[in-house]
Amino acid sequence: MNAVKKVPSLRSMRRVAPAPDERSARDTIPDATRSGRVTGQRATLPQIERRKRILVVDDSATALMLQTMILSSLPCEIVTAVDGAEAVELASRESFDLVVMDMIMPKMDGLEACRRLRDASNTKSLPIILVTTRAEPHDVRAGYENGCTDYVTKPVDRTELLTKARSYLGA
Repeated sequence: MNAVKKVPSLRSMRRVAPAPDERSARDTIPDATRSGRVTGQRATLPQIERRKRILVVDDSATALMLQTMILSSLPCEIVTAVDGAEAVELASRESFDLVVMDMIMPKMDGLEACRRLRDASNTKSLPIILVTTRAEPHDVRAGYENGCTDYVTKPVDRTELLTKARSYLGA
């Protein structure tokens, strides 16, 4: 008899672990004795470490795909945005450990997005790697003056991007 296995959807499989300070009584289980009886003692469940999250921002679908493919070798969740305005909005609602962002984009460029992320209290210390074709000294200086943490030039070198990402993620 051929049985069809139902594969759960990605949406139903995604679970978010609570932060260490958000543990509750539900995180404890009764501790059983050898006889199988339950005692009044409680044992805590091991904490599940939250996956690091990277926000990748670029208006070019090709560059976005390339950077996402490079960073997908890291044990991280990757979220994408297509301009600086979307990146700032996402970072205000969600928690990220690193932003990898293009410098030249429509609506809001990477420099303005860096300034806004630095002005917000929840993203003030968020590492931001600017990725751009502009490698002139005044462009690099502008990136740092507007709040980027690091700078990578296009075409993106896989090893360079991964090394920098790992250093900021502590991986």
